[in-house]
Amino acid sequence: MDVTRQFLKGAREALRIVKLSGATRAILKDRSPACGVNYIYQGKKLVKGMGVFTALLLREGIEVRDESGESRANKKGFVKDRKR
Repeated sequence: MDVTRQFLKGAREALRIVKLSGATRAILKDRSPACGVNYIYQGKKLVKGMGVFTALLLREGIEVRDESGESRANKKGFVKDRKR
């Protein structure tokens, strides 16, 4: 079953809320079809890519990190942070 339309609708509504809040950064759950920063599940297969909400945030210039805080993405693409 294709749920793309529902994911996009939810992502757009969440983006509206983010804009209202004035947030400039987000921490999202990696491996999620909506929020994946570095990897997403397509069906049962884990693939490199980003979720629809992550993509919308980046398009709006909002920095996104995964929940570990070690990997982040911005408009220029994926960046692996160095351990400090």
